[in-house]
Amino acid sequence: MEKKQTLGLCMIVKNEEKNLRRCLSSVAHIVDEIIIVDTGSEDQTVEIAEEFGAAVYSYQWNNDFSAARNFSIRQCTADWVLLLDADEELGQEAGNILIPFLSNQDFDGAHFTIHNYMGTNLSDNINIHIGLRLIRNNGKYHFTGEIHEQISCITGETCINKFTILDMKLHHYGYMDDEVNAKQKRCRNIPILESLLEKDPENSFTLFNMGNEYLAMEDFKKALEYYDKAYSKIHVQEAYAPHLFFRMANCHDHLKEYEKALSYLNEGLEYYPKCTDFEYVKGCVLKRLKRYSLAIESLKKCMEMGEAPLTTRFVNDCGTYRPAAALGELYEDLSDYDKALEYYHKALFYRSGEYVLLYRIGAVLNKIYQDKNTVLEKLMEYFADPDYEPNLILTWDILLNEKLYDLALAKLEAEDRSSMQNGKYRLELEFLKGKAYFYTKKYSQARTLFLRLSMEDERETIIPRIPEDSIKYLFLINLINKTDQMPAVFKRMEELNGEGWYYTCKLLYEIHAQHVDSISKPCNGEMIAGAIVLLNILLKTGEYEVFQSLLPIFNKVNDRRVLLYLSKIYYANGFSDMAVKSILRSIKEMDVIDEESIRILWKEIR
Repeated sequence: MEKKQTLGLCMIVKNEEKNLRRCLSSVAHIVDEIIIVDTGSEDQTVEIAEEFGAAVYSYQWNNDFSAARNFSIRQCTADWVLLLDADEELGQEAGNILIPFLSNQDFDGAHFTIHNYMGTNLSDNINIHIGLRLIRNNGKYHFTGEIHEQISCITGETCINKFTILDMKLHHYGYMDDEVNAKQKRCRNIPILESLLEKDPENSFTLFNMGNEYLAMEDFKKALEYYDKAYSKIHVQEAYAPHLFFRMANCHDHLKEYEKALSYLNEGLEYYPKCTDFEYVKGCVLKRLKRYSLAIESLKKCMEMGEAPLTTRFVNDCGTYRPAAALGELYEDLSDYDKALEYYHKALFYRSGEYVLLYRIGAVLNKIYQDKNTVLEKLMEYFADPDYEPNLILTWDILLNEKLYDLALAKLEAEDRSSMQNGKYRLELEFLKGKAYFYTKKYSQARTLFLRLSMEDERETIIPRIPEDSIKYLFLINLINKTDQMPAVFKRMEELNGEGWYYTCKLLYEIHAQHVDSISKPCNGEMIAGAIVLLNILLKTGEYEVFQSLLPIFNKVNDRRVLLYLSKIYYANGFSDMAVKSILRSIKEMDVIDEESIRILWKEIR
C-alpha cells in the first residue's frame, strides 16, 4: 500500500497577531505539521501559533528572507512543504486540489494563483500573479536572494520543469493600505534592495523589484527609472518579464503618457499573444485617447480571448466582466443606449453581485423611456426575484439616484410588510423614505426619520453607514430651515463621522451665516471632499439659494482644481452650460484640466 504523503506548513513571522489566526485556520485541517520561525515578535504571535500546535523556533533576523526560509524548511519532517506568509489565506477549495497532488510522481512543486487585494477594502482592486508555494521536501531545493527569494536546485541543475501550476487560490492581504502602513513594508524592503543593487547594479530582477516598491507608493516616475533599466536587460522568457511590460504600461498610463503605454502593451502582445490583460488595458487606453472604434475592437477582442493563462494573468476578469463593463460605459458615453444595455447585461452575467451595474442600467433605462413606470418595470426584469426585500431596497435606491422621487416615494409609502416596517430591513426603509421626503422637500417628515436614524447604533445593513449619512441630511435640513438645532447636530456629527466632517459642516454653517472669518482652520482635501458631497445634494434638491451661499468655501481651498470640482457638481446635476463655463475658466485662470473635464467638453461642445 502506498504511503500517505504528509504536508508541513513553514512560515516566517514577526508581530502577526492580526493575521496569523486567519492563515492557520485556513490550513489546519490539511497539514500534518506546522513550523513557525519567529524573528522577534513582541505581540501575541507566538501564543496564537502554539494554539494551533505549531513548533515555534526563534530566529535572529539578518535581512535575508532566503536564509530564514531555508532554516524553516530544515525543521520540517513532512514529505511536502507548504510555504505561506501570515497575511495569506488558502482558498476553501485547497484541500480538494492540494491533497491529491501530493501523490504525484512527476512534479516536485507547484505554483498557486495568488490574489493580491489592494487599497482599503476587499473590493477595491485585485492583482493576480502565480507564486511557488509547495515543494517536495527531498533536500534538493533551497531558496536564494535576500528578498523576493527564488527557488533553485542545490546541484545547480535547471528545475523549472519540475514545478507545475495548480488552479488554486491563495488570498493575499499584505498589499492593503492598512497592512502596508502598519508594517512599513517599503521602509523595510527598499534598503535591502539598495544593498543588493550596490553588489549587482545590473541585476534586472532586483531592478524590477525596486520598481515595484515605488509603484506601490504610486511614485510612477521613480518606478519607471528602475523598470527602464530592467527592461534594457530583460529576457522575455523570464517569469517576471510579462509583469514588467504590464507595469511599465500602467505607469505610463497613470502619467497620461498614453502613446508610450500603447507601445509597451503592443510589444507585450507580440511576445505574449494570449495575454488578455494587455489587450484590456490597451482598450482602456484607446478609450482615454477617444479612439473609440479601436477601443471597441480591442475590448470585444478581450471577450473573444477569454481569461489569460495563469502565467500571464495580472488582473481578474480581463476576459469577461471588465471588458463587458467598459463597453457598456463606452456605448453609454456615445449615447448608444441599446448597446450599453447589451454589454451591461453581459457584465452582470459575469458578476451577478456587482450592484453598481444595476445603477448604470437604471441610468440608461431612464434615458431611453419617457414613461417612468416603464423604467421601473424594465429595471425589475434584471432581478430573479424582484419582491425579495434586498432587491426592492436596491430598486428604490436606484429610483432615487435617477431623481424619480415621486415614483420612489409612492412605492416606499405603500410598503407595508412587517420585515420592512418593524423587522430586519426597517433602517433601510426609513432611510430611503427620509431621502425621498428630503428630495421632494418634505423636510419635516425627513427630519423626523433622520433624527431617529442618526441615534441608531451601528449594525450591518444593506445600505451602509445609515446613521452617519442620516446626520448629514439632518445638517442640511437645519441649514435650509435655519433652525437652532445645530449644536446638537454638530456634536452627533463629530461622534459619528469624526473631526473632518465636523469641521466641514461647521465651516459651511459659518459661510451660510456669513461668519466665514471666524473659521481659522484651513480647508484640507478631506473637508473639500465632504463639502462637494453636501453641495451635490443641495443642487440635486433644487435648493439653489443655499447652494449659492456656500460656494465661497472654494475660496478657502488651496487647490488649483477648485473650478473643476465645481464643474463636476454642475454636470452631475444637469447644469451642462455651467459645467462647461467652469471648465473653460479653469483652463484660462488656473491652466488646469483633467480627463473627465475633457470628456465633458467633448460631449457638450462637439
